[in-house]
Amino acid sequence: MGKKYFSIIFWFMASFGLLAPAQANIVIGSVARSGQWGTIQFDYTGGDLIIDSLANGYTGGPTGSGIDDITLTLLIDNGSPLTAFTGPLVAFNDDRSPSFGIDGSTSSRDSTLTLPTLASNSYLLAIGHTPKQFSGDISSGSAIAASAADYKITFSADVFITALDGISTLQTPATATIPEPAPFALLGFGLLGLGVLRKRRG
Repeated sequence: MGKKYFSIIFWFMASFGLLAPAQANIVIGSVARSGQWGTIQFDYTGGDLIIDSLANGYTGGPTGSGIDDITLTLLIDNGSPLTAFTGPLVAFNDDRSPSFGIDGSTSSRDSTLTLPTLASNSYLLAIGHTPKQFSGDISSGSAIAASAADYKITFSADVFITALDGISTLQTPATATIPEPAPFALLGFGLLGLGVLRKRRG
């Protein structure tokens, strides 16, 4: 199949949202190694948002061992590299207070960020160990003691994940992620395929 047909397929995917970031409200993963930060980059359309962590005693992640005292740092994602990140700070928390969160955690060491009327923007969530706050380099300074340590992050509303840094990280969609116009895109692919076959026969 020639470049012309690849261009048409790409146009269909872009036009009907098939190349959009993944919609999710739960992310499960591990910080990659001792001293490194875990990161979740996401787009948010705006409004009240709670970001809740389940880590202390958590056994449902890739390694079966959760971060014992997790910290969350939220920054605006300005596109700078993660080893020299310069996005402004939005919020930081190293403990849950005053009550337990939305993910079933029963530990006050599991951090929560409560963000009323959070603006529509691109964000970076950095995951580390107390008392460290992310300062711009994901390769050092998180204070994670284990070679790998798991976390489960729950967002109270849908976010659009654009990048993840960690090991064995997976996303759980909040809702079906196929856009409403997708059937029309599939129809377009079918018609395109028929056109290619017809051209070859001719």
